Amino acid sequence: MSSNVIINPGINRDFSNEFPFAFMMGSLSDFYLLCDLIKIGKKNLPYYMMSRYLASKDSQKPIFITGPMIGSPYAVMILENLIASGIRKIVFLGWCGAISPNLHIGDIVIAKGAFIDEGTSLHYSGRTGEKVSGSKNITDLAVRAAKDLGCVFSEGDIWTTDGFYRETHDRVVNFQKKGALAVEMELSALFSVGKFRNVEVCGILVVSDELSTFKWNPGFGSKRFKKGRRDACTIMGELWSNHL
Repeated sequence: MSSNVIINPGINRDFSNEFPFAFMMGSLSDFYLLCDLIKIGKKNLPYYMMSRYLASKDSQKPIFITGPMIGSPYAVMILENLIASGIRKIVFLGWCGAISPNLHIGDIVIAKGAFIDEGTSLHYSGRTGEKVSGSKNITDLAVRAAKDLGCVFSEGDIWTTDGFYRETHDRVVNFQKKGALAVEMELSALFSVGKFRNVEVCGILVVSDELSTFKWNPGFGSKRFKKGRRDACTIMGELWSNHL
């Protein structure tokens, strides 16, 4: 850690150096869904900051899951502490709003990179508007896992913002022109930290709503969205079982 930093991330003794990778879940419902799919009990989960976590060595291989988390600052706070505890591979599962007309509610996106439009990355040498890439190695493993399952998905870049209610017409157009497929609130910061700390970070997203027509079309309660979330968690289970 830098000697110039006053506060350094802490090491959690409960899982320090015992888990080589972690799944970070944006929503608690997806956390529980993943536990159900891989048949790991989810009762009495301890708290980790404002999130819960599961650290299990009782199954076919070790697994660490934590969530929920929303927004770049909090997601990075979790990530920094995981890294300090010895975790070197991280897969994040979150939700996103489609800004590409080719994406629809329930679709799965495996992110190659993310455009910085949030403030946390600026503390890790990132610059506003810059694209930061996820780890090619672990992203390729996620793609292979999805293909092995026969899942339909898209690959591409994401727009990460802090402004939950500031996805304006002009900003959507700007990031459409850059080639971004969707907007969310964590990935560019997670990728920036991964680059800074030299760890592997991958992002998988499920489209929860659509903005590409400049009218908001929410799909949070739809069958397509629920199926997409289940498929994404199945990809993570496959990634854990056969690729990580």
